[in-house]
Amino acid sequence: LNIDTTKRGQENLAAYQSGAEGWYFIGHSLLTRRDYEQYQTPNKDGEMVNKSRRIGFWESMPKPDAVVVDEVHLIANYDSKGRETLHSLSADWKIALSGTFYGNKFANAWAPTAWLWPDRAEPYHFWYGKWCDEKPVLKKNGQPMLTPRGRAIKVLIGEKAPEGTFVSTLPCYIRRVGKDPMPDPKVIMVELNAEQRRIYTEMETQQLAYLKSHPWL
Repeated sequence: LNIDTTKRGQENLAAYQSGAEGWYFIGHSLLTRRDYEQYQTPNKDGEMVNKSRRIGFWESMPKPDAVVVDEVHLIANYDSKGRETLHSLSADWKIALSGTFYGNKFANAWAPTAWLWPDRAEPYHFWYGKWCDEKPVLKKNGQPMLTPRGRAIKVLIGEKAPEGTFVSTLPCYIRRVGKDPMPDPKVIMVELNAEQRRIYTEMETQQLAYLKSHPWL
């Protein structure tokens, strides 16, 4: 039963909300969007701006027997709204699927594993310091860039331990690799204008951007 924005989709949502048995399917974008509401608030200049806040929509639903999240890397960013929604989903059985479960950023490995095994999960910042390797961002003169508080700005460069060490600590991690060799990547550089850069940065940090008040995941 698909849960979407159509009339039938909303009827399926009502059925799920009432506890009716069945298999229910919903996309990442709508899953996250239903968990947040938009409101307006004045900024420092007194102008009204759009903000969002989490309302815990899915936590009010009957607890499902199982939750299967496909392409889990799409909502694995610690700072994203999708990650907060993911961690609100509770079930007796939980499965996370992805070809690259932390995408292109190893720090994203925490969110899926903490959702699957919350009783074994370390706090994010403790886990980050233990498993993530960083290097300082340098100025042109070779000096490290600092925050206003004088702390060195660092960038994540990958897994601190040898690759595969972290996943070997997980209770259940299954990796299947195809027999065909991986083709060489084709890199295409694209210059972004100011508005495109703003949207891209928002997507990179939150994995949820708004285009004309419409959320895109």
